[in-house]
Amino acid sequence: MPVVASDFPDLRSIVLENDVGLLCKPADPASIAGAVRQLLNEPAPQRLARRQRCRQLATSTYCWERESETLLRLYGHSSKILV
Repeated sequence: MPVVASDFPDLRSIVLENDVGLLCKPADPASIAGAVRQLLNEPAPQRLARRQRCRQLATSTYCWERESETLLRLYGHSSKILV
């Protein structure tokens, strides 16, 4: 599902580089509503393309199988520091 994300640097890069949604000012209800409205009013082909990119990223990049590798490396590295 395409996303409306807060316009923070890390989220911005993911959303814009992958074209999976829109950004909003998190403390501005009008900005949030405008982004949601814009997504809902996108033409069907554009909406479907975003949806497909979201699904592909969720199954290949932003999934537990991939993210767990980073987490385990971090814990492995941290445990060596603590010993």
